[in-house]
Amino acid sequence: MALLGMMASGKSTIGRALGERLSVPFKDIDGELEERAGISIADYFDRHGEEVFRRLELETIREFLVMPSPFILSLGGGAFLQSEVRSALRDKAVTVYLKVKAEEIVRRLERTDISRRPVLALAPNWRQRAEELTASRGIVYAGADVVFDASGDDVGVMAERLAGILAGRDDLRDFFSGEKHA
Repeated sequence: MALLGMMASGKSTIGRALGERLSVPFKDIDGELEERAGISIADYFDRHGEEVFRRLELETIREFLVMPSPFILSLGGGAFLQSEVRSALRDKAVTVYLKVKAEEIVRRLERTDISRRPVLALAPNWRQRAEELTASRGIVYAGADVVFDASGDDVGVMAERLAGILAGRDDLRDFFSGEKHA
């Protein structure tokens, strides 16, 4: 299962809580990429550019998708925008879009270090840029298998609601039997 959505949409926090609730490991693609590169994603963007970063991201996602046991994978905010990533996920994972309104994304981002968000850090007005990205990316994200309203601050409640929605999906029988890995 792959979680996607805007930065600050809850992919990591809800993903960890969902993994605990379902007794399935949680993996964060951004954390994995930083570990492999030995530097932050923002520094990687600065040194190598977005195109090189996206290739590394795609390669890493493909590696995860052939793992033999099921897990929950949190994607970076821009990963699902790549047609190659969407194609790789289509056959190997159930995708879940954690949908959050732009105003709430901005509110959540205000509590973070914007310099660690390369697509916002260089914008003259990061709040406006976050709103624009939420709107434009939301169109692509909406192509996920599941669209889940991830508004609110209670991670446990959201993980419980999402688990309930996922439990009713026939296509997740494979996920729990190990045939769909992410």
